[in-house]
Amino acid sequence: MNNDTITLKDWLKVNKNIEDKRELYLYGDMALNYLHDKGVEVSSFDPEDIDIIDGDIRKIKFNYLTDNKNYDDLKTNLYEYAKLGIRMYLDYYDYLDDSFLKSNYNEFAFGLPKDDVNYFKGIIQRGSFVYFNEFDFELRKKKLKELGEEVTDSVDMNSFSKPNNDIINKEIYSDNPKNTIGYGRNKVKSREAAFAEFMIYPVMLSFIVGVILLIAFLIFGFN
Repeated sequence: MNNDTITLKDWLKVNKNIEDKRELYLYGDMALNYLHDKGVEVSSFDPEDIDIIDGDIRKIKFNYLTDNKNYDDLKTNLYEYAKLGIRMYLDYYDYLDDSFLKSNYNEFAFGLPKDDVNYFKGIIQRGSFVYFNEFDFELRKKKLKELGEEVTDSVDMNSFSKPNNDIINKEIYSDNPKNTIGYGRNKVKSREAAFAEFMIYPVMLSFIVGVILLIAFLIFGFN
């Protein structure tokens, strides 16, 4: 192991910047996504059991892994990673009860990046199965589109691509078993359905608000 390699626990002792934590969480999510696609789950999200190779936050290594192709178990695994993210942002490393977190999510949300509050809410309270790198890609794409509408020269969306850390993860986790083809197809189909479900909530909310405003205008607007 390189002398620059440290545990996540040690990294968090000296890195308190929320932007740095978000970037590390993103790359950790990519590593988790990569492992899940191989039918491997992470057995421990203890900060002492996670390494940052060469001090490079793109190189996240989960040290305790288990073969598991069960969709529900991998979904739970993502939930546990989201819990780690919340604890990481709040510098809170004691035991965090699931029911307490779900019931009091808003009390924890104040310490999260503003743009990501709804993502964590979807994972924690609704049990969504959406990787953070997918959410982040859609978020950045939306911001680029809004920027393109505000400036004269539109943003070239064709040059915008989803972040991919598979080359690095393939090197880090090279000793892990490869996934079966059949599992890969089934999982992709299930994941697409989960992502569609996750993204439809804000659209539905906007629609409902619009209908309420329209009704209010029709009732009171002409008085």
